[in-house]
Amino acid sequence: MSARPRRPRRRRRLRRTALLFGGALFANELWFAVATLIENLGGAKVLRSVGAGFDRVLLDTAGALAWMLLFALLLSLAVGAAWACVSLVAWKQVLRRVRSHTRATGHRRAVRWAFWSCSALVFFNAWYSLHQVLLPGSRLALSPLAMTVGALPMQLPVRWGSAVMPLACGLAALLLVAEALWRSRALRRGAVLGAGSLLLLSAGYTRLTDPGPIRPFTADGNIVLLGLDSLQLNRLPAGGAAQDIAPRISAFLEGSLRFDNAWTPIARTYPSWLTLLTGRDPAHHGGRFNLIPDDRLAADNPYLPRMLAEQGFTTFHGTDEVRFCILRSCFGYQHLLHPRMGVQDFFLATVYDFSAANLARQVPLGDDLLPAIRDNRASVSYNPALFARNLVRALDALPRDRRAFLSMHLCGDHFPFTLPAPYAHAGPDPVANCIRMVDAQAGTILDWLQASGLMERSTVVMLSDHGDGWSGRDGDRRNSHGDDFSSLWANRIVLGFRAPSLQPGVRNDFVRMSDLYPTLLDLAGVPHPQAPIDGLSLVPLMRGEPGPPRTLYAETDLDRKIYSVKQLIDQQALWYAVDRATGLVHLTPRAVEEFSFYKSYMLIRGDRRLEITPHQKSFRLTAFDQATGLDAPAPPPMNAAERARLLRELSEHCGLDAGALCEQAQQRGFLPELVSAR
Repeated sequence: MSARPRRPRRRRRLRRTALLFGGALFANELWFAVATLIENLGGAKVLRSVGAGFDRVLLDTAGALAWMLLFALLLSLAVGAAWACVSLVAWKQVLRRVRSHTRATGHRRAVRWAFWSCSALVFFNAWYSLHQVLLPGSRLALSPLAMTVGALPMQLPVRWGSAVMPLACGLAALLLVAEALWRSRALRRGAVLGAGSLLLLSAGYTRLTDPGPIRPFTADGNIVLLGLDSLQLNRLPAGGAAQDIAPRISAFLEGSLRFDNAWTPIARTYPSWLTLLTGRDPAHHGGRFNLIPDDRLAADNPYLPRMLAEQGFTTFHGTDEVRFCILRSCFGYQHLLHPRMGVQDFFLATVYDFSAANLARQVPLGDDLLPAIRDNRASVSYNPALFARNLVRALDALPRDRRAFLSMHLCGDHFPFTLPAPYAHAGPDPVANCIRMVDAQAGTILDWLQASGLMERSTVVMLSDHGDGWSGRDGDRRNSHGDDFSSLWANRIVLGFRAPSLQPGVRNDFVRMSDLYPTLLDLAGVPHPQAPIDGLSLVPLMRGEPGPPRTLYAETDLDRKIYSVKQLIDQQALWYAVDRATGLVHLTPRAVEEFSFYKSYMLIRGDRRLEITPHQKSFRLTAFDQATGLDAPAPPPMNAAERARLLRELSEHCGLDAGALCEQAQQRGFLPELVSAR
């Protein structure tokens, strides 16, 4: 009779202990998420600007955020309950061992306080340290609780001194779990039942949602674009790198017809892709910035997906990053796989950081339970293997008896270069580790293309939208994303073609992103549009025939170095706004006008490179080595009339005031006073 009242008491104690551990875990992370949100609203130009329309933010995110917080709370309580079970069994053993001593001395309260303090220290330290090892991109190592218990810091690689405490707590946690399972039959049964149920549920869901048997495509003449964000050639052996950090990408390029002197007119993702999809330079298609409003795009843009859809193609676009590149169905895509665009993307993906939910997202079931941030590279718990799986699954659902236009863009190699284990621990260079991660994703996609027959029935193009500005020198950590022309590697792209009619090889012809548009139409046998384009087909070059000389007209994005911190804080809320009709984030008219003032422009023709920065009244003409894609050491011999002609052509192409630029050039001594831009 005396044993019966103990069970309700034990259950109450278990619930209370689970609530304390799980509640502390959730409260710590919720507080940190709110603090991060406030920090982002005050310091990040897009988030702060979006926050100006907070009513729209709440409307778009309230339902999704409520579920995500509930999901995190339930998982945190489950983790707390698991540790509570372990701790209560261990506490029972401690009481047995010290009962006689505590009765004699009356120190039971001190023993209880010491035990539960140590239990909390071991739990929170081991938990946050494990989380940091698996997901180093998380900022929870900076949360109050993680810092208080001395969990692993964010810095990689981890120093030995900072790892001593986490290693000790991790070992202690393992010993406590092992002893608890050994001592308690009920705990063993619960652990087996709980873990087995979770494993069966997760494995069953994974099996249920995995792509089925691969069905071959039966139509010829398909077009496949595999985009790799920010990847530049000198990161690969094909571009002279000593180490092959991307074997699957390198193998594809080695077996393709590769153009090693390919350029984009702007080193930004959205404008560069618009150039690819229209055959026009930014000055002509209108997309001169990321997140440019739709009404700024040229009304007669001949979008490639739309044209091919009219020719009976199935059109598809998949990507894992849409904060700044907003390709959508309005461009002609019939099928899309990408994160949710707009307000939810900017807020939820960047702020949602809860340890238990992050770890749950590493399996398909947990990832699918949070659809608001699924497939989102911006999320700290992004799983690259799951995105590749979801991409293959979406591709596998497409019809097989029609020609297909498939464009994919992998954004893993991108600032801030955070990534999960094991890639985060592969080496000291985070960019190289990101490339390794993207290479694994590209390998999954290439395997599917091969198994589905698309590799033999299609024109498959591997390309990057731009480079990251890395010079290739040891110790160079520069990441120039189109801010200026300080590193020409930012405008160099990777470009390789595979098609049934093409032989592998390497071409050093000077080619441009806009040239892909007519090239793809020619290879697919689709007529060119009536609207004028800037690109020239690469098919003659592919056949070994000489092609016409090409001129690159390039421009930068906003040079972010020109703004002081005070200007950024004071003005950024005027730069971005939420489109209430679509929920998308766009640049405001004021931002477009202001940013346009701070652009630089460049012309490359033959062995000449002209670079101008109008707001600085800067004019620079250099000799250009097309073999290396770099400036030649000696300045070019060029008379004033030739300088004026190049300045006029660059001005007219980019829509600049040639007369005003001529006057500035004369003031700076770039042109003599007797020579005009006319």
